[in-house]
Amino acid sequence: MPGATRQPTACLSIHPLAQAEENSIDWKELTDYIGREEIFCCQLMEEILSGNRSVLYTIQNSRSIVGIFSYTRGGSFSGCIKKFTREINSVLHDFFMLNKTNCISGKESFVKKILSIISQCGQSTECSFRSMHMMEFSRPAKIIPSSLKIERCTMDDADAMMPLQVEYSRSEVLPHWQETYLPQERAIVEHRIRQHRMFALYSEDGTIISRLYINGLTKKYSQIGGVFTRKEFRGRGYAS
Repeated sequence: MPGATRQPTACLSIHPLAQAEENSIDWKELTDYIGREEIFCCQLMEEILSGNRSVLYTIQNSRSIVGIFSYTRGGSFSGCIKKFTREINSVLHDFFMLNKTNCISGKESFVKKILSIISQCGQSTECSFRSMHMMEFSRPAKIIPSSLKIERCTMDDADAMMPLQVEYSRSEVLPHWQETYLPQERAIVEHRIRQHRMFALYSEDGTIISRLYINGLTKKYSQIGGVFTRKEFRGRGYAS
């Protein structure tokens, strides 16, 4: 409400785990909080399982944790908040006033709620949504011709991967008015390769046909993103 006085929320606050003592963090409490929401919070759960304190935050009072999220310098936000309250909205509002966000991951209802809070901070919320599709396989399936192969990419593939990365960003990621920034696209490719998270489908002559990378990996789930096929090879079922 314009002009309204914001009420203090001393009983509820955001705690950066980067500032916490290692022995004071109950990692099991964090994983238990996410629980059944893990399938929508794969990236967040991986950060917790790996103990990456540098990007993790908790929302809590003196008694318990009421929310967990990760935030990177690039503006990526992924979280698990089971019930939004006026107090939680308030502390998140204060956080977003100081921290710009350009990518939100999670269940659709969660993302829309975060966008609503960000809009109250005066930030633009013009955006596009990408839905998650859940897949489960009971046994390995051979779905590509024997003449093709899927392999993990190495740095030798970085140059060949760049045209796919640039076209993917233009068509799937960036708003229509924003141009691709080649050094940033190259950094994304090299980062995924160094993480051993980028895979490609190769033709017999070594041409990269399709590619993908793994965004999140836990004991139960993997989150696949960045799926893209060269235009001349589309419509043949390779991405599937």
